Amino acid sequence: MNGSGRGLFAPRVPDALWAPAIAGLSLILLGLISLGLGHPLLFPSLGPTLFRVAVEPADRTQRPWNIVAGHLLAFGSAALAVWSTGAASLAPMSAAEPLQPQRAAAAVIALVLTMVVQRLVRAVHAPAAATALLVSLGVLPMQGSTALYFSLAVVLAALWSEILRRVRGGVAA
Repeated sequence: MNGSGRGLFAPRVPDALWAPAIAGLSLILLGLISLGLGHPLLFPSLGPTLFRVAVEPADRTQRPWNIVAGHLLAFGSAALAVWSTGAASLAPMSAAEPLQPQRAAAAVIALVLTMVVQRLVRAVHAPAAATALLVSLGVLPMQGSTALYFSLAVVLAALWSEILRRVRGGVAA
């Protein structure tokens, strides 16, 4: 930390450059790991997480606990919503087709349940709402190893985000 209470690189790199560079670097890092593993780690709902960490590193909702628990609770809430509404057997939502009532119900349940559970465990992380919708609408499939690789991507994003928060001086007390 320097005397201003910000990280070591704060005085040299303006926010207007730092945030986009960090968000882009974060995606490059996840992409390279994806290529190395041969499995996808770039999930749409991690974009808002990386954006928020880059732009608002001191926000308490950007801590690793909030990121990991927030996204995993959203994934689980959406899976429960999909199962409980019978949407699991339906095709994913498509802009070319009418929204199926089961998918709409699953989306509502997933978002509400995600918000309730996140608040109960003090893991509020707004970008995880995208995870809830992607899973409940069938865009992010629940079958196979999706949950495993999604979890790995979330943990990697949270660890990387914490490093960036400390470098930039955005650690909330």
